[in-house]
Amino acid sequence: MLAASAPAWADSVTGSIQNGYGRLAFDLSGPSQIGATATDGVLAISFSAKTNLDPASIVAAMPRALASGHADPDGKTLRFVLSTPVKVHVSQMGTRAVVDLAARDFTGVMPDLTAPPKPVAKP
Repeated sequence: MLAASAPAWADSVTGSIQNGYGRLAFDLSGPSQIGATATDGVLAISFSAKTNLDPASIVAAMPRALASGHADPDGKTLRFVLSTPVKVHVSQMGTRAVVDLAARDFTGVMPDLTAPPKPVAKP
């Protein structure tokens, strides 16, 4: 009875600007592999499983880089109009993933996700 009334966990996204690039950070409700490409002014973010993310929430998370977006009919690919040409970097660890966007002339590092440090056992 409790399981039926509990809300389903939904995919979520946040955006931030750090060290000269933008980072879209995804928390996924289940296993799904993420990929991203930027071609001819369009950013395509693909998921191996259908996502419930609203493209408008991703545009809102990165408004300087993304102008508008829509989901493909299968719900596995989201496409966005880019405001400027970008380099793309993707990193994933479990149900956490990031899609980093940087200007084409960006020379810094867009780091991969890393595992949190393991707790030290107390003697």
